[in-house]
Amino acid sequence: TRLAKMISWTIVAYVPINFYAFRIIERILPDVTVAAGSRSSFVSILRQSMPRIVAKAFLATSPAIFINPIFFMYSSTVEASIETARRSSSNGSGGDWRPDWKIVEASVVRRYQEDLIPVLSNAVQLWVPVNIFNFCFVPRHFRVVTVSVVATLWNTYLSLVTHKHNNTPN
Repeated sequence: TRLAKMISWTIVAYVPINFYAFRIIERILPDVTVAAGSRSSFVSILRQSMPRIVAKAFLATSPAIFINPIFFMYSSTVEASIETARRSSSNGSGGDWRPDWKIVEASVVRRYQEDLIPVLSNAVQLWVPVNIFNFCFVPRHFRVVTVSVVATLWNTYLSLVTHKHNNTPN
């Protein structure tokens, strides 16, 4: 269930949000271009564009403020739905999948209180450098792919955080 939850989160929310965020960022702050045959050195080009790259990196990281809390809600809802379905199928009530919203609420509140600030702090520590690298060295058409690869590691971290209180394997 953990794998299915993480894959569905990536497909339904994470990739589309990043795809559109990068399109907006590229529209707001386009890359600095250099004319063909220009004698500008790499260092001078980087010096001209570094403030723009840092701004892009922070803009690309800013959705984490919204994505991570939404992930906690999504994760809690999916887990409660699965647990409710397991319980109802085991007691013969027909596999009702509707979650117990009190359990969802308690789970979300616990995750917000215990995990949200460290997760947001770690998001900034990871994603700002990743995005600086991404905007400095990765061609535009590979940027979302690069972020998606790093997001696989990030989602593993999120999965570990959301399951640190569980004693049962998923």
